[in-house]
Amino acid sequence: YQESRPQTVGAPQRNVFRDAVHAYGQVLRNRHYLIHAALLAASFGTMFAYITGSSAVFIDMLGVSSGVYGMLFALTAAGTIIGAAAGGRLARVWSADRLLIGGVLGSGVISLLLLLASTLGLGSIALIAACVVLSNICAGIVMPNATHQALASVGNVAGSAAALLRSMQMLAGAAAGGLVGVLAGNQLTVMATVMTIAALIGVALIFVRQTLLGSPTSPADAR
Repeated sequence: YQESRPQTVGAPQRNVFRDAVHAYGQVLRNRHYLIHAALLAASFGTMFAYITGSSAVFIDMLGVSSGVYGMLFALTAAGTIIGAAAGGRLARVWSADRLLIGGVLGSGVISLLLLLASTLGLGSIALIAACVVLSNICAGIVMPNATHQALASVGNVAGSAAALLRSMQMLAGAAAGGLVGVLAGNQLTVMATVMTIAALIGVALIFVRQTLLGSPTSPADAR
């Protein structure tokens, strides 16, 4: 917890536990950080709902072979890479703020479409894969932007903030995956439902963000 503190020769050793409590307290009081960390967690939860439920949907429900499932999983995973790469290029044209909002709203719309399709019995392999690729493209746009926005506002406690950020991300993924495993019923509908819940949490956070922070062009002002 002294990683970003100026070091002075001969200075007394600081209490690491006290520094940790102070650092995490500073992070947890930062609304700008918390909202963007929650946006990252919601996006990760949407992705993990698919990761957890995809084998049951494609193999058990739709009857594809393990080899075909592997190719489908690679295809959908490529969506995240495409989204991250596209986000970097689009940032030259659109602001990071607009990309973040667009990615979150896009994820919500796509998850709702997948849920609607599953409810109407339209869950073909091609349609599911297309929806998930688009959802992962949105995640690839959202996650780098949310991470940057969160850490840009925490100054000299960025190490503690990054640790908490990843913890929230993994907890959201575990919660989404656990919910997919616990819920019974049509496997595609269950997966799409949990994806939609996580995505709509992200959409709600965008509205909270706009209400509390406005247009957060200067993270330091939102501390």
